[in-house]
Amino acid sequence: MQSRMLELQEQTLSGQVSGYVYDPVAQMGTFTLIVDSSAPIKILNSGLLSITVHQIPQTYLRNSPTFADGDQVKVRGLLFVDSSFYSGNYHPPDPVAFIMVADRISK
Repeated sequence: MQSRMLELQEQTLSGQVSGYVYDPVAQMGTFTLIVDSSAPIKILNSGLLSITVHQIPQTYLRNSPTFADGDQVKVRGLLFVDSSFYSGNYHPPDPVAFIMVADRISK
């Protein structure tokens, strides 16, 4: 049976910021979230270390207007499987690579 509609639900992940880059003109940023060891996504994907997070102009920065490498944050947003997962680069039992588009980020 083929699906006709897919509804995504936001997820919340905690971890440490690494490699934060922000473009103030575009109001967009990206960083690697080093996922907490107790996160269910990490438990379900053995070997998962990090998730690439994209900050868009609509991302709400709660409790702090900025953050930097090493900061502990919570990110809420939509989680997607990285397109490289489908390109033949995935070799089980490697962990699945994820990308998250952040709706809000807080310290």
